[in-house]
Amino acid sequence: MGRINVFRTKEIKQLIEADPQKAQTIIDEERELGICVTDEKGNYVHVNERYSEIYGYGPGELFGKHFTVVVPAENHGKL
Repeated sequence: MGRINVFRTKEIKQLIEADPQKAQTIIDEERELGICVTDEKGNYVHVNERYSEIYGYGPGELFGKHFTVVVPAENHGKL
């Protein structure tokens, strides 16, 4: 399984702030890529279905958790 990390934080933040409903729709309708949105502390505020599937979580299970729950413990020091 390949992973894509996209760090276009400023552009994505602007999209979400400009039209949060549209951003949520785009994220939710994406079926191939797992997409997550975190707050400034790294806690999940939104994940699409594919993201949850990739990491073995059900709908809503990641909400409020820190993104490191999907990162192997041995890699936490690299973050």
